[in-house]
Amino acid sequence: MPNQTRSKRLPLSLNPEITSVLDDLSELQNKPKSRIVAELLEEMLPQLILMRDSLQAVKDGMNPK
Repeated sequence: MPNQTRSKRLPLSLNPEITSVLDDLSELQNKPKSRIVAELLEEMLPQLILMRDSLQAVKDGMNPK
């Protein structure tokens, strides 16, 4: 679960299909939608870090220092 003492808020717009699925998950799991999204992002953190690092490497290769 996210560390609530260090959490940052992020305004987020979602398409209706995602909103509907989150509504269902929220009801089924008895959790706020924001917690479900935060938990999903935390589970994806290794992939997000890999994506960030890969994109940074491409950018650095295009603009050598």
